[in-house]
Amino acid sequence: MNPFIRLAVLAVLAAAPLRSGGKPAAVTAGVTIQAMQNLDYGELLVGQGGGSATLTPDGSLILLGPGLRAGGRPAGAAKFQLYGPPRAAFTLQVSPLTPLLSNPAGGAIILAQFLPSLPRFSGSFNALGQASFNLGGRLDIGPGLRPGLYSNLGMRLQLTVSGLAGNGAFSLPFQVSARLQAPLQLFNTGPLDFGVILAGTQPGTFQVQANGWYRSSAANGPALLKATPRAAVFSLNGVAGASYCIQLPNWILLTGPGEAMRVQDFTCSISPCGTLPAGSVKFQVGASLVVPPEQKPGRYSGVFAVTVDYP
Repeated sequence: MNPFIRLAVLAVLAAAPLRSGGKPAAVTAGVTIQAMQNLDYGELLVGQGGGSATLTPDGSLILLGPGLRAGGRPAGAAKFQLYGPPRAAFTLQVSPLTPLLSNPAGGAIILAQFLPSLPRFSGSFNALGQASFNLGGRLDIGPGLRPGLYSNLGMRLQLTVSGLAGNGAFSLPFQVSARLQAPLQLFNTGPLDFGVILAGTQPGTFQVQANGWYRSSAANGPALLKATPRAAVFSLNGVAGASYCIQLPNWILLTGPGEAMRVQDFTCSISPCGTLPAGSVKFQVGASLVVPPEQKPGRYSGVFAVTVDYP
């Protein structure tokens, strides 16, 4: 890794809306099903090879596959609150059993297996006529899927209570969702170089612009003595169409034999937020160096971080 740059990548994701704390879907003979939280795999960073994402009923996310990682938005198992006759036995059924999560732009993910918090989807109400139920599952993610939100809004949880008149079955709609993002890679291919600067008799700044131009802010301030100042050069790689936002530091310090010098006003040669046009984009970063008067000669250096966020 180049000594002049540190890479930090932060992934961030949105999910389908939840129906938390809404009205019960069914209330008959004292039986109620209430959705507290939908099944949400959060944000998944998926490489070309795909993989599987298993969300346990307690909310733990287990990822298998090369390049498959969790993003910025956490996952959460589905949570339901059940009400019915005290001590009565019940069974639960999810339909469809192996649903597809689809993306409006094309592509689908299969939810290959549901994982219930109750053994064999069976249980009984407590003395107060209450029971809790959590639901996880395993997503099988194929290779080459485009980034975006994948969801199934037509899921249903059916509750069947023993001993009730009729079939004793009641159902509630819920949602399953996951947002896929293509992993981004940021490479530094050239450092920010201010060249060899001669300190002036007055304080001032020496600016290297993102497009490569440079200038001094004051007639009696710092001046270029030799060498050619250059902006830092970066390459951001990923799947074409992937969204990104670039975050630059506010300021850093260069240290050396004399007083530490402040580097500030970082600028970027491209728009901070955008989409990768063809799987890769190059950009440059410039900044201004604050040089005290009569600064002690010597080599000064520092490190700054560029962060790429998933919007």
